[in-house]
Amino acid sequence: MTEEQKSELNELLEAIKKAIKKGTNNSIELLYDGTVAGIESVKYEKGDDYICYNRNFEWSSHTRKVDSNYITNEELIDIINYSIENDDYSSFVEPLGESTEFLNTDSYQYDNYDPGPCSMEDEEIPEEILDDDGEIDVLKLEDNGWSLNIDDREEEFDESEITQISISVNDKQFVFIIW
Repeated sequence: MTEEQKSELNELLEAIKKAIKKGTNNSIELLYDGTVAGIESVKYEKGDDYICYNRNFEWSSHTRKVDSNYITNEELIDIINYSIENDDYSSFVEPLGESTEFLNTDSYQYDNYDPGPCSMEDEEIPEEILDDDGEIDVLKLEDNGWSLNIDDREEEFDESEITQISISVNDKQFVFIIW
């Protein structure tokens, strides 16, 4: 671990100790680089109507949020202390990626296949969401007020790695670049 990394971790450690005294929690976001691909079940909803699909997805360069119930301020202090004492920066990075929630990506690609259940009969489907072939156009769903919910996601391929950690504590943000 470099002296700069130790210094940054010590500064974060002090901020977290102050946060504990104030009763505030941390917020941790992880930036990943690399490809993730798999299958997901999605549901578009508008009012009482819904349309379900299975689809393949692929993304790279994405952000995940660490579950705040998974790593509390006290646990983060333990992780940082262990990392500093053992001069091992990876012991700071690795535990953070264990319980995360997908936030966003700038490179999402998907392919709808296998349409699932739909709450409407063919004659009830509004024309504004149909393409020229009379099939439901997913882009038109979103443009016409249908909301997307991802019911289930199964990653089949993940070659992504954490490249940046952003930790917010008491309105102060710490950013760690992972080489």
